[in-house]
Amino acid sequence: MVSADSLNLDVLELICSFLNNNDLAAVALVSKSFLAGAIPSLYRTLSFRVHHAKRYPSVSTSFAMILAHPNLAVHVRNIDIRVVPLLMNKPHPDFVQECTRTLGLCNSLRSFVYTSKSVLIPSILPVLQGKEGLKKLRIYAKLSTTQASMLLKLDNVERLELDSASWEVLDILPRWTQEMQKTLVSLTLSMSMDLNPQVLQMTLEHLPRLQGLHIICPETCIDHTEILKLVTYTPLLESLAFTVTEMTQPLDTNNPLPTPTLVHLRHLALDVRSCFTASPSTPETLLTVLTTLKAAFVSLTSITLRIRELTTEAGHALMLQLVEDHAATLRRLTFVASGVEMRSISALCQRCQSLEVLSMPLPMKEILAFSNALASSSTLHTLVDGDGHIAHGPRPALNIKNVGLLMQRVPTLTRIVDDKRLWIGQRDARGQLRIKLERQSVEPNAQWFMPPH
Repeated sequence: MVSADSLNLDVLELICSFLNNNDLAAVALVSKSFLAGAIPSLYRTLSFRVHHAKRYPSVSTSFAMILAHPNLAVHVRNIDIRVVPLLMNKPHPDFVQECTRTLGLCNSLRSFVYTSKSVLIPSILPVLQGKEGLKKLRIYAKLSTTQASMLLKLDNVERLELDSASWEVLDILPRWTQEMQKTLVSLTLSMSMDLNPQVLQMTLEHLPRLQGLHIICPETCIDHTEILKLVTYTPLLESLAFTVTEMTQPLDTNNPLPTPTLVHLRHLALDVRSCFTASPSTPETLLTVLTTLKAAFVSLTSITLRIRELTTEAGHALMLQLVEDHAATLRRLTFVASGVEMRSISALCQRCQSLEVLSMPLPMKEILAFSNALASSSTLHTLVDGDGHIAHGPRPALNIKNVGLLMQRVPTLTRIVDDKRLWIGQRDARGQLRIKLERQSVEPNAQWFMPPH
């Protein structure tokens, strides 16, 4: 008889790779062999969040653990720092030292994320330069000229995300991407006040093999008409995200924008910034953009919209246009901070016969009407409550009664994600619905406009 302890170490490591952190910690306490199997997954990602910063330095960090046991560094593949603990309004010097020394030990590092606005990057950039295996880099990029020049030596990156990039970083971006043109497959520039069409054009000219382009910026920075022109340099795009604004330069109907050739595009995300002005023309502007791009899309499978004016006639017309253009292929639809009319949801569920995942702020006060609108879908299996706080006042919480109603009305619906909770529905041999509630492990947050994994 084979016992769990006699399992091959490779098998244990494979099993542990499917467990969340809480389960991994429990498994590691079972026996020495289980601990050995859990260690690679336990230390695969080193993260630092707000709750860690609040308890620092009274509670030791994962970085300190690596320094105490350097042999564990071989398992580290990802480092994700979202906040930095402060001391006298400056980054805590002990934490800076821990991070820098740990980073020097992690020679198998593949992903580095740093989104804190505290000035920690200068001490880390020289260490990152020696990481040949580094494939994903996301940083808060408000850097000086000297700091930006250090980025030029990171020329093996495949996925690059720059948050709030300063002009000094944007100035070297064309040269940097030229060095990475053989490896870079995804470029994200978010919330940079200094981005302009000239820099973006010089950058994209070097990246004809780019598969992901995400430009989310203030509406005064770069117009979406410019982006529509520039994507002609990147015909292999599979994912595209950009900010839509009220036209700073109206489209010339006699000389329309050239339709980009994006036959590989599968994911589209649109950030409608003018929604904050409550402009009644916002849905019409978005509809114009979709019409312009219609000929470029062969089979979109994922669409994400960040727009508030969808509970109007123009918003409903926009939904009908989406249905008409992408009903045959659309599998995932996400509304960020967007209220959607019930008739629009009903039309989506009736026509989109491949729709599997719908993410939106759930209308808890209209849950019966909402369940009826979803009922016409025969493919929807996952519903995500993307709570965008679109209504003022307290918001009723999702409960088992609401979940049961939704799953009864939509027989294919088996998963409802609500904050950190996961509701799973299963039917027994007699067809009776059984619902169980699970806590979700907290994963590193991807930016809302990125394509689903």
